Amino acid sequence: MYYLNSMGIYDPLFRHLERQAGHELRLSFSQLTKILGRSLPRSAYERREFWNNNPVGHVHAQAWRKAGWITRDVDIAAQEVSFVRERFPVSQRLRDLAHFRQQGPDASGHDVSAMIREDRER
Repeated sequence: MYYLNSMGIYDPLFRHLERQAGHELRLSFSQLTKILGRSLPRSAYERREFWNNNPVGHVHAQAWRKAGWITRDVDIAAQEVSFVRERFPVSQRLRDLAHFRQQGPDASGHDVSAMIREDRER
């Protein structure tokens, strides 16, 4: 995927989503406005395409995709959107891998070295 160097006004959304522990999160547009500290663009209220998960050239989609989330169930009339975890953010995966390295093979018999190699290949 192609990410711009800075997501700018959507950095607060990235940070908010990155901190979430669950697998699904429903937010109203007013909640998103509070998270961002500014209004959503008019297109967010008028066009479902704004909520598309294509990150190429769309810094708002880059924010949620980089944090490991995708959008689902956009309801323009109710002004709500659901975010569903696609994967855990890189920062969380790196913390998990560091923990696995310190602990050695885990009790379930998972091959930690294979997990690390797989994560590096992504």
